[in-house]
Amino acid sequence: MTNIDKKIKKNLSAERRKRAENSSFDKCFFSLKNVDDNSYDMVEKLNRLFGPIGAEFKIEHRELSDEISSDSLVVFFRPEQVKYKTKRAAGRKRSYISYEEDGITYRATVNRIRQLISRYGAIRAAEMIGMNKSGMYKRLKKAMDSGIRLQAGDRDALGEDDILF
Repeated sequence: MTNIDKKIKKNLSAERRKRAENSSFDKCFFSLKNVDDNSYDMVEKLNRLFGPIGAEFKIEHRELSDEISSDSLVVFFRPEQVKYKTKRAAGRKRSYISYEEDGITYRATVNRIRQLISRYGAIRAAEMIGMNKSGMYKRLKKAMDSGIRLQAGDRDALGEDDILF
């Protein structure tokens, strides 16, 4: 793995963390009848168990009036993080492809791969990124279905809504 590939992976993980920090939480509320010390222990266990997939559990106590109060279990989660962590390849580091053209190294995106195909042909484009033709088309289809979208201002994006290959 070249130093450029390592830098690309490091930047990508920073982008993923930044995207996760900016994303919104979804919440689920469950009303509880009796809350005791055992309930808080169970919440701690739930947090240890489901924390790695992006879920957080809390018990909230609300005073509705002087005589009436309510306890509820609140579950905070980020849907995209839960979806990412529960896929078959959860936790596996994805290999991102970069290629060199005219002495410049580029990170492969869907638009750049399409540009390579139109410029050099499918077989030559696949050779440039280190794949065979059928593998390139499979990965292109997979990226179109569920790839990481790059913003138009991103330095690796080519044009509007580009997708990481």
